[in-house]
Amino acid sequence: MLRLHGLVRFPWPARLSHVVYLVAVLCTLPGTATATGESTNGFPSWQERVIHAWINRARSDPQFEMAACGAACGESACYTAKAPLSYSLPLNRAARFHSDEQLRQNYFAHDSACTVVSDISSKYPATCDGSASCACVGGVKACSPTCTTFGPRVSLFGASPSGEIIASPTDPNQAFYLWLFENSLPATCAFSSSNGHRWLILTSTGAVGAGVSGPAVGDFGSGSAPAKIPSGSHYPRQAASIDIWANWFDTLAPSVARVNIDGACTAMTLKRGTAQNGAFSATLTGLASGCHRYYFEYKDALGAAVTYPTTGSLGIGPAASCPDWDVARAVTCDLFTLAVTKTGTGSGTVTSAPTGISCGADCSEPYIAGTIVTLTAAPLAGSLFTGWSGGGCSGTTPCVVTINADTTITANFFALTVPGAPTLLSATPGNGQATLTFSAPSQNGGTPVITYAALCDGTPDVTGNTPTSPVTLTGMTNGQSYLCSVSATNAIGTGASAGHIWVTPSTGTPLSLVAVKSRKLHGAPPPFDLPVSLGVDATGAVSVEPRFIGTAHTLAFQFNAAIFSTGTVTATDTISGSIAGVTVVASGNDVVVTLPSLPDARRVTITLTNVNGANVNATAAIGFLIGDVNSTGAVNAADISGIKSRLTQSVGAGNFRFDLNASGTVDSTDAQSAKTRSGRVLP
Repeated sequence: MLRLHGLVRFPWPARLSHVVYLVAVLCTLPGTATATGESTNGFPSWQERVIHAWINRARSDPQFEMAACGAACGESACYTAKAPLSYSLPLNRAARFHSDEQLRQNYFAHDSACTVVSDISSKYPATCDGSASCACVGGVKACSPTCTTFGPRVSLFGASPSGEIIASPTDPNQAFYLWLFENSLPATCAFSSSNGHRWLILTSTGAVGAGVSGPAVGDFGSGSAPAKIPSGSHYPRQAASIDIWANWFDTLAPSVARVNIDGACTAMTLKRGTAQNGAFSATLTGLASGCHRYYFEYKDALGAAVTYPTTGSLGIGPAASCPDWDVARAVTCDLFTLAVTKTGTGSGTVTSAPTGISCGADCSEPYIAGTIVTLTAAPLAGSLFTGWSGGGCSGTTPCVVTINADTTITANFFALTVPGAPTLLSATPGNGQATLTFSAPSQNGGTPVITYAALCDGTPDVTGNTPTSPVTLTGMTNGQSYLCSVSATNAIGTGASAGHIWVTPSTGTPLSLVAVKSRKLHGAPPPFDLPVSLGVDATGAVSVEPRFIGTAHTLAFQFNAAIFSTGTVTATDTISGSIAGVTVVASGNDVVVTLPSLPDARRVTITLTNVNGANVNATAAIGFLIGDVNSTGAVNAADISGIKSRLTQSVGAGNFRFDLNASGTVDSTDAQSAKTRSGRVLP
């Protein structure tokens, strides 16, 4: 059988009612930032938190509750929203002691069944559990000479009481609604013996403390002003579906209301009252087993964090293995905004992992603090992604950022164009041919040059294509003047031609050296040639070959006419002297010299003597330094960065020098090869 009692008395002099009035006035304003919600020696328990939260929930919106009560609450129109009641540890201890003494002394009433010892506050609960043997004068359940009434008993715990309610259930939800929905038909707006529980809950001022170990007890009295989150809990203790509630009290609405459960946040919505004095709630699933820690994470209107409990966390789980409060707390799930902006002449998209940003259209997303987000840029056709800025990101590889503040990251896209015009350096005549030398355009349009097209206007016109300078055009008429030009082509198209040069082929044109190339095959044909500067001594600013030498290395001496006799060749290393095992062959207009394997960091001079038996000599000097892609004579951070910015690129005319191992792709092995040689110099 369920039983309940409600009582409010003022057995002390009238001046104490004035003190209660002052407390009520002070409690209409939000409290200052003090610690709330933590446990003190096991106070409060889960049941006691629920009762406190339910009381404040009802006070924020009494008419919501009265609508459910219906005709049984005759004076329902009397109740308006009130400030929440703060928590009082002395009232909590007094209430639980009374619950325990009723349980252990087997009675049900507001007043104690004996004369309570005067030092009960120091004994309970450590050395006295509420039994008569320790709680009653003389150790017996007897009035000696009078039994202690509720007011003096509560005062023994250092509280100033104003009323008390009791109910037999230990379930906090059941006990609360027995109190709130007690049957009272009169519509009079006043405390009465029939509506006393409801009246105390909805009109008291100050503080409250609930006690549940036996019958549920609620003690009301004076207390401090309520905190912004004065109370919060969940019900039932553990089930497939759980309702989480927290009360909010401030002059302005919270800017954020959420509950952090095991480090994951769930938004809470206002369900009762107003945003300034109301109850926020969320329904949770998936917590039917185990122990789960949670706390309320709010932010006030100014963005200041407000949590309940102030420290530690509350527990969802079995009472024996999941404490109601614990010092452990998951990291905050503050939300910060990651924003992506796009700049440049081109276009493209940026996506995120975890999902959220698809920019495109959605270029910002809130993420929980500590989230690691990876941004990936994808240029649209005709554009090139040139790199990141902001958030600590740079380069063209995916941007990885840890979100701990609002962050903006910029992605730059460049609109690809046709390349600029190459610079035509010379046109060397030959017998029925001409050799054009040129330098690459100052800008390639954002994508590597695929090929160069040479044109010599005459009768007939003569054309040719080459991946690098020089290019030799054949089939020309000796004695006829041709106007020659060169243009560059990339994936977008062909750009403007270089300035024109006249050339006249002739049978009497002397044999001359046009260019020297350092040649490597990168997996599959064609080979890629690195130009070697002419007229530079081996001890000077030589061109540097950054690719691995391997078992042999090829250099092509390119002439303006066909080679039928290579003459003799010598090769000298500035450190070890003459190099043995050098071979030489003629191939069209080229003399192809093959050097044997050489140590890294060497300067080598190659000399051809009496080419074509015409007393034509040629000399070129080259440096070998693996990783020196910028040809500075040292392997440094700029070389490593240059390789990393081209990772995963297939080799082409614009990037072959970065493929150090000549595999056909610029990869991490190339980057690591340069990194391990960082600081090495060409002697």
